[in-house]
Amino acid sequence: MAVRAFIHSSLVRGLAYAAVLFWIAPVWPAEPRRVLIIHAFGHAYSPWSDMAGSFRAELIKNSKEPIDLYEVSLDTARVENSQNEAPFVDYIHALLGGRNLDLIVPIGAPSAFFVQRNRQQLYPGTPMLIVGADRRRIPGYSLTENDAAVLLDQDLPAHLANILRLRPETTEISVIVGNSPVERYWTSELRRDFQPFADRVKIEWFNDLTFDAMLKRVVSMPSSAAVFWYLLSEDAAGIPYSQDRALETMREIASVPIFGIGDYEIGRGIVGGPLMQTQKLGEQGAEVALRILKGEKPSAVKTPDVVFGSPVYDWRELHRWNISESRLPSGSIVQFREPNVWEQYRWQIITLAAVLLAQAAVIAGLVVERRRRRIAEAQERQRLMEVMHLNRSAIAGALSNSFAHELG
Repeated sequence: MAVRAFIHSSLVRGLAYAAVLFWIAPVWPAEPRRVLIIHAFGHAYSPWSDMAGSFRAELIKNSKEPIDLYEVSLDTARVENSQNEAPFVDYIHALLGGRNLDLIVPIGAPSAFFVQRNRQQLYPGTPMLIVGADRRRIPGYSLTENDAAVLLDQDLPAHLANILRLRPETTEISVIVGNSPVERYWTSELRRDFQPFADRVKIEWFNDLTFDAMLKRVVSMPSSAAVFWYLLSEDAAGIPYSQDRALETMREIASVPIFGIGDYEIGRGIVGGPLMQTQKLGEQGAEVALRILKGEKPSAVKTPDVVFGSPVYDWRELHRWNISESRLPSGSIVQFREPNVWEQYRWQIITLAAVLLAQAAVIAGLVVERRRRRIAEAQERQRLMEVMHLNRSAIAGALSNSFAHELG
């Protein structure tokens, strides 16, 4: 019995000791999930940089696990020959330093093409999530079982329809598009989709012009013309441009309104209309990325293509070009509306009105009091006159009686 009791007490002490060690043992942090974001341009470039910014923010905010983000900006979108991409592959491997990778996220179609061409040399077993490419550039047969995609479905004719709705007097539309391989592809797509408008409006293409030549053209356009800004990363002379700055430069000197394609251009000079939703593309991409990082099979994660949202317009540009808001489609969103006098100085107006009303009330009270006093004074004078008349009448009567008495 003593031995059994000793064994039992030792077992209890051992379990208690193990429990104490369990509770005081350090909690090791979870291994971070490593995500590689790949850009096709060598610098921050809209709309892809805007999509990537939204993607990063949403991914980090909503992930319950630590995220280790790697970001690579290549310059393959403007390269004609994609045969020698080995240095880019080597750079990515050197950046990761032999670490495991949980997800590759190419932003835009050029980045996706780069990963597809070099998948075996990069990380053949790592899932890929394509974010922000257009549906027509990423056909379903090009995706493997280890791929997912959050794609954009652009309605190109809707842009021209928007211009003609807001400015039915338009007879000429100049299309701003560059001359890189990506832009040459989109020039072909735009020409085809804009063909139904050829009998209604003259369409001029600026893809074979330098940016300086484009600026000279937009300075002297007739009032019945408009500019449609699609994409400019490289002009006909091979000079690269930052699209945002180039758009702002053209807006400063343009003699006609400029229309664009994305929400990232609102506030930079475009009038607005049905626009690409870069923020939504990034947010939806982050949702899919989290599902893949949790273990879902990429090809099983299906999401609808991102289409245009409610039309968005810049109030300042509408006002600048005398475009009535009555012409906007139903459900349109107008941004940057300047407050009217009431909205801007509401409390000052209310305070001043209250002071004026108080002063008016005091003045009205004084006027009424003065009028009442004058009426009272007039009545008093009237009574006094009546009393005086009665007194005179009484005196006259008394005198008459006295004279009559004396005479009698």
